[in-house]
Amino acid sequence: MNLSSMLNEPLHMRKVLANGWHYYEWSRAAYPYPCDEREQDRLVYLNIMLYYKVDSPAWLHHATLPRVNGKVRVLDVLCGGGWWAQRLAELNPAYEVVGIDIVGHQPAVGYNREPNVDFIVPVDCMSDNWGVRPASFQLIHVGLAVGRVADYPAFYRNIFRHVAPGGHVELAEIDWRPRYDVEDPKPYEDAAALHEWWTNMREATRQHGHPIEYRQDTGELLEQAGFTDIRHIERRVQLFVPQWLDVVVHETSRDFRLAMGDADAKPWSGMSMELFTRFRGYNPGLVDHLDAKLVAAMNRSGSPFYFNVHIWTARKPGTQRPMTQAR
Repeated sequence: MNLSSMLNEPLHMRKVLANGWHYYEWSRAAYPYPCDEREQDRLVYLNIMLYYKVDSPAWLHHATLPRVNGKVRVLDVLCGGGWWAQRLAELNPAYEVVGIDIVGHQPAVGYNREPNVDFIVPVDCMSDNWGVRPASFQLIHVGLAVGRVADYPAFYRNIFRHVAPGGHVELAEIDWRPRYDVEDPKPYEDAAALHEWWTNMREATRQHGHPIEYRQDTGELLEQAGFTDIRHIERRVQLFVPQWLDVVVHETSRDFRLAMGDADAKPWSGMSMELFTRFRGYNPGLVDHLDAKLVAAMNRSGSPFYFNVHIWTARKPGTQRPMTQAR
């Protein structure tokens, strides 16, 4: 990959420009998902869909969180741009919210960051060291993690280690495999574009070592990690839903299209450019051409295609005792 335009960033985490997108470079390799403003907008729309539309009533977390030492401590793992952590802190000023991630494009102190939020970056969330005290959080949240996790059993074990006894983990995920229930999906060009994207995205992320496939065995993995009271909610995000049929479902579909159907933002190119050019032999023009086909499919009236959303909640056994200090 031809990396150019090195920006003035710390040596451990530099921005690079490649194929029209900005990326963070980590350990001499570009993190495969971009950090441009248009990519952040895409993630905001997906977060709004996940937490405000896909389940009723609107939610940021399901669990009732006990106070320990008069506080509720929450950890947002793979926090990205910090949208969820910021919203949670804004609505709950008494919460102490910490976000961790390997890339650092969260709001800076004094620049629209909530006073009760702390972002710790860079943190390799696939490592054992998260830079925070284990067993000290009443809630650990993970959202939109597929394609970013290399070893799910180890990842969930590490989450279990950092949840306080009696605390909870909540996962919110999109299964990016396109689906349909009709025998012969039309138009054929939409089906072909979605099939091409999914086949190559699945293989590229496998080669990268961070598969984008949703883990159907998530419940079993949480149980093996030690969690109990495991619950699962599955919702469908249909690409086309008439407003008269169901207003909430229609708005969910609209938010997904705002994220993935904006031709100017090239959302599918953002997700795929680095992975397809590095692992699948595409050139940038081919990636953008596929993006245009996918954007058209997202906005097609009467489209039969949909994606599934999964929400998992689980509890760590035990009761937390008061602590003298925690980070």
